[in-house]
Amino acid sequence: NQFPGFFEQKIAEESRKALEVKEEIPIMVIMGNPPYSRSSSNILKKGTDFYNFYESYKEKVRKQERNIQPLSDDYIKFIAFAHWKVKQIGSGIVGMITNNSYLDGRIHRDMRKKLSEDFEVFVLNLHGDVSRDHLNPVSAKDENVFDIRQGVSILLLVRRGAGTRKVYYFDKFGTREEKYDFLGGNTIATTKWRELKLEPPYYSFVPREGKGNEAYQKFLPLGEIFKFYNVSGKPGDDKMLVAYDANSLSGQLIGAKEILMMDEDNADTEAKKKFVAILQSFRLKRENMIQYNYRPFDIRYTYYDLQIYTRAVPKLKRQFDSLNLALLTTKILKAESFAHAFVTEIFPDVIFLSNKTSTNTFAFPLYLYNDNGGQQSFLGGQEKLDLKGVQHSLRTKKDKEPNINPEVFEKLKTAFGKKPTPEEIFYYIYAVFYSNVYREKYKEFLKSDFPRVPFTKDYELFKHLANLGKQLVDVHLLKAKELQNPTAKFEGA
Repeated sequence: NQFPGFFEQKIAEESRKALEVKEEIPIMVIMGNPPYSRSSSNILKKGTDFYNFYESYKEKVRKQERNIQPLSDDYIKFIAFAHWKVKQIGSGIVGMITNNSYLDGRIHRDMRKKLSEDFEVFVLNLHGDVSRDHLNPVSAKDENVFDIRQGVSILLLVRRGAGTRKVYYFDKFGTREEKYDFLGGNTIATTKWRELKLEPPYYSFVPREGKGNEAYQKFLPLGEIFKFYNVSGKPGDDKMLVAYDANSLSGQLIGAKEILMMDEDNADTEAKKKFVAILQSFRLKRENMIQYNYRPFDIRYTYYDLQIYTRAVPKLKRQFDSLNLALLTTKILKAESFAHAFVTEIFPDVIFLSNKTSTNTFAFPLYLYNDNGGQQSFLGGQEKLDLKGVQHSLRTKKDKEPNINPEVFEKLKTAFGKKPTPEEIFYYIYAVFYSNVYREKYKEFLKSDFPRVPFTKDYELFKHLANLGKQLVDVHLLKAKELQNPTAKFEGA
């Protein structure tokens, strides 16, 4: 009490000096291990020079992507700050060890392009991502250098005025100790760097082995073929909101309500927290119990309530309230190769295609229904028709329209001399996605963004592939005639 405000004055003085360094003193070397936090609490002041520079990392993707929130991660802001400071001076060095998601993340493409334009870039990828263990080319276990699940990498940025602007890359897999030994025993001069040739539109900071990028980029993007698509539904608590049958689902909800009524601190998931907010007024509604395509060939029930669901995606859900088909695929691939395409008639789960890596599943409905579409529920059931019946029903509905862009119809009509049906286009795409030649030839490019579709100009070939795609859809919906008399049956759990 003899020195009131002494420590506060010291802290204020330290903050003032730090701000002076950030804004006024030239910095030649910046290094560190910034925090990784997608929910950043470091709010940048709009209108400042640094804010405007940082926003350039979102220059194009903000117009092309729906979710760029990961670009607000703290480590991205730290890299941007270092980039900005060194660029101001004209020369300098940046060294950071960070989350490695920016190396090939599709929303980080503006960031990579900016870095490659201003620096000589060295990337030492230390891997260690538990969801990408398949990338390890050696049989030994790949471990993280830190006690985290997210892979990491070391980024070295060198700016020598108007000097070299190249990107170099090196992989290091192995145990934690092996990585420590490598880092302790090597320098930038002794590391066997591989020079990368960056290619638009992604400017990836990891090697892309496949050839044919120029041809692949000319194919039609799936997101431009369909007018509407959306990430699939996310209950937010599968143990509470998903079950094999309606009775079990009812029991789960009643049990969860009783537990939460006793102690709201038991709300340990996002869905339960939302459930708590309506607990007193909640009444179980059978019409909210709907069939749910949980995984391939695994149809369950879910309690679809907008007040509880973590991500209800009502517009997408509405497309399945009447008879429809939807193509399911992914936008970002964490697996070794592309095998992520399926079909459904039922509202699907967000990780339908990849529960191991939790890669989001996107649904592309064949038709779009307006708000007057019929409702599917536990009480009303879900009408089941064969594929021919589905096609007839879809065409005769007055409250729906094809979910394929008119430009696609016109382009194919010009090429074929006749207009294909929406179903033919849908089945053709499905056949292409199951082509082993397509999957292998464009393996590297299928890891980023939605798949692109190579449309043939040969109508007979188009019809042939569409027919094969239709047969495959029929099989995947378990409606093929060949499946009616199986040689073996599995019964019971």
